[in-house]
Amino acid sequence: MSVIYDEVWITTMREVEICRYSLKKYERFLRKMEDKYGMNTDDFVKKYGFSEDQTDFSDKDTRKVREENIDFKKWYDIYLAKEKCSQRMRELERFLDK
Repeated sequence: MSVIYDEVWITTMREVEICRYSLKKYERFLRKMEDKYGMNTDDFVKKYGFSEDQTDFSDKDTRKVREENIDFKKWYDIYLAKEKCSQRMRELERFLDK
C-alpha cells in the first residue's frame, strides 16, 4: 500500500509544481498589463469585468476599451486562469496535508 501512496504523493507534488510555474507566468503577464494600462488587476476586473458573450461596450466613456478589447479580454482570461490555478493549488496542498 505504501507504493501506491508514494506514487500519488509524487504525482500530486508534480501537479503543485506545475501550478506554481503557471502562477508565476500568469503573475508576470498581469504585472505587464498593469504597467501598460496603469491599473491593478483587481480594479480592472471591477471596472471592465467581462461576461462570456461581451464583445461590445455601450457606455460612451469606454470607447477606448473597444479599441483595446483584445488586450483587455486576454487580461481578463489570464486573471480567470490564475484564479482557477490558485484554487487548484490550494486543493492539492490540502490533499497533501491529510
